[in-house]
Amino acid sequence: MAASDDFDFVSVGAKYIAGADLKGKDVTVAIERVECKVVKSRTGEDEEVPILYFAGSKKGYIPNKTMRKVLAKLYGRSARGLVGKRITLYPVETSIGGEPMVGIRIRPVVPAEEKGAA
Repeated sequence: MAASDDFDFVSVGAKYIAGADLKGKDVTVAIERVECKVVKSRTGEDEEVPILYFAGSKKGYIPNKTMRKVLAKLYGRSARGLVGKRITLYPVETSIGGEPMVGIRIRPVVPAEEKGAA
């Protein structure tokens, strides 16, 4: 990354996609794999969560429970069934613990196929 490139310096080096990574736009991605890992919750407790990884991205996305329900409505409850499926992520202003932030949500519709896609 060149010094002149524009980037969110807060999320540099982060393991997971942040709302700022979407740069204010909807982003349609293909799910490459789903892993289940134990992470620290905001309260410091260990929590087992699914992490989605997308084609072309090294960072994972941890969907909250509401977003997992959206995924289940779109494609069913099987983690394996998500592989190869496309979803659209979008940024939303929210707050956690009273701190404003940009969160990530999943559009509740299957994205249209791109022109020229087989």
